[in-house]
Amino acid sequence: MSHGNPHRKKMHNDGRFYGKYKVKPNSQVSVEDLRRALNGEKLSDGYEPKFVKPTRDKSFFTVSYWLGSRKLEPTKVFKEDVVVTSTHIHVKIPAFKHGERAGVLKIRRSNVGIEWVVKQWERTKKGRLVWNLSPSTAYRIIVRALGKCPHWLRHNWITTKQQSLHGEPSEVDRKIMAWTGIKNRATLDNYRMKMEKDIDEIAELEV
Repeated sequence: MSHGNPHRKKMHNDGRFYGKYKVKPNSQVSVEDLRRALNGEKLSDGYEPKFVKPTRDKSFFTVSYWLGSRKLEPTKVFKEDVVVTSTHIHVKIPAFKHGERAGVLKIRRSNVGIEWVVKQWERTKKGRLVWNLSPSTAYRIIVRALGKCPHWLRHNWITTKQQSLHGEPSEVDRKIMAWTGIKNRATLDNYRMKMEKDIDEIAELEV
């Protein structure tokens, strides 16, 4: 008799079950917290990151942070899907759930943690997956590193880009959809974090 997935019975401190949201992600993960995690330092919320296999785990955490991808998308990337230049890494990454990306994604090599991604890619043999991980292992790597589930990083990426990209909202959304493979704005809206600071900023504008 099956008792279901045991991970679903475990709960994070902020009220999320493994594999299922109890509350929508509502706090951003800064680049500084990415840096702290990779350095083994406590994050801004006091969480202590853990890495079992440093190169594999840190590179997967880093690429998930900068791509804003779904948990399993990087696990389908082969050695030949990544091209490393002196300034960028180019990643051909599939979009799940019938999504469609506009093209190969580029990340600057100067971004925090990318040296771990390059190191993992260099140690991968031709024809092999760069991150050959089971769904449960991919999940645990991010939870151990961040104290939050992997999909939190997708919400984080979309929210951060909506705040930082210049232009009309429709143009910003178009760019984000091209990157993430999301097909409609209703889905994109669902990823936008709703945070108290947004309400506070608007309140300051009222006269």
